[in-house]
Amino acid sequence: MAEKKNQYSSVVRPNVKFTPEEDLAVDDFVNFLQQKLKRKVHKGDVIKNCVFYCKKNKINPFDI
Repeated sequence: MAEKKNQYSSVVRPNVKFTPEEDLAVDDFVNFLQQKLKRKVHKGDVIKNCVFYCKKNKINPFDI
């Protein structure tokens, strides 16, 4: 019998730990985007897009 594959077996899912204050700030930003875009926005998608935006525009988030 063939081994059953998990649909996410080829996806890397890193864990990011937030403090309660950081989590609240991210949630507030996600809620702001949902109201602005008038559609559902997932926290993981926001974080992923922010990372790639910084990479594409050569923004160093540690230079603040």
